[in-house]
Amino acid sequence: MRVHLVSDVHGRADALKGAADGADALICLGDLLLFVDYADHAKGIFPDLFGAQAAREYIALRTAQRFDEARQMSARLWAGLDGDPAAHVEAAASRQYEELFAALPSPSYLTYGNVDIPRMWASHLRPGHHVLDGERVELGGWSFGFVGGGLRTVYRTPNELADDSYAAKVAAVGQVMCSARTSRPTYLNCCLTRWPAGWSGAVRPCSKRCGSPSRGISCSVTCITQ
Repeated sequence: MRVHLVSDVHGRADALKGAADGADALICLGDLLLFVDYADHAKGIFPDLFGAQAAREYIALRTAQRFDEARQMSARLWAGLDGDPAAHVEAAASRQYEELFAALPSPSYLTYGNVDIPRMWASHLRPGHHVLDGERVELGGWSFGFVGGGLRTVYRTPNELADDSYAAKVAAVGQVMCSARTSRPTYLNCCLTRWPAGWSGAVRPCSKRCGSPSRGISCSVTCITQ
């Protein structure tokens, strides 16, 4: 059996379409949404609402770790919008999710990233999409446990959890743990933490570059072969 694993898709529905080519199944570890692109300041929910120049200034503050100033700037911009800011974000997120879930192949096994909005997923799922969080699935005779979300950070992303909540999900995983994001050295970000005996794997960049270098992992593909 061959499984491909991707993460940090960040809006790249075009690249997601081919992520399972040659595999029996796809594991997608979330961070589907693109809120702001550190490489292309014109892409993402933030510049769609406030423009590329505002995104550039916001990114510069965050890169310099001037988080309080970044939040103050963001608050001023949100206050200038008509209507509820959350409604603007959810409308933009819904458009991205519609395109992303349409691109996901079947079967796909998914969990949430720290920038995702879990309650919005159900309305976008297609046949063959399986969402797991603190749950297991059997693939090729092995139990894969999925841990969605992330631990709390200075970035205050939407889907961050308290340590005890995250630990409870970790305790439920199987022989292989698939984690969207963690902040502890015990677990490896966006990959498999315990490699099953009899399986082999190789991490390679996605040929369609599902992300940008500034996002850390450019939609890496882990090929797991039994």
